[in-house]
Order: sequence, then structure tokens, then C-alpha cells
Amino acid sequence: MELGHNKPMSIPITTDASDSSDERQCRQAAIDFARGNVRLESFVLSPEGEAVSQRYIQGELTITEFVQAMKDLASKA
Repeated sequence: MELGHNKPMSIPITTDASDSSDERQCRQAAIDFARGNVRLESFVLSPEGEAVSQRYIQGELTITEFVQAMKDLASKA
């Protein structure tokens, strides 16, 4: 029996910290997808990581700032 091919999910990532509804939905989808992948590896985001994620979703951080903030958190662990 052959299992179906798993195609990677394509989620558009905005590079600016805009707060349009469509862009916020894209950022939310990206974070939800990433959170799910992390859980598949039996990990859970820390409260600090969740706070950074919410700042990105709300448009307070660009993707570059979000990634740097998450790297900074990981280096403290």
C-alpha cells in the first residue's frame, strides 16, 4: 500500500509589520502551522515564545524581527 505524497504547506510570509486583516490572517496561519510542527516534535512554545508570536501576529514585529527574537529566546534556553 502506498501512502499519498505529502506536499509542504505554502503560507505567504509578509516581510513588513503591517496590520491589514489579510496580512494578520497570513501571520496567524504561519504561526499556527509552525506551532503544530513544533508540537509534532513533542515541544511546546514557552510563554515568552508565545508572546513574541502574538507580537508578530499583531503586526508589531516584521518577520526579520520575529526570527531574531525567537533566536534570542532559544539562545537563553
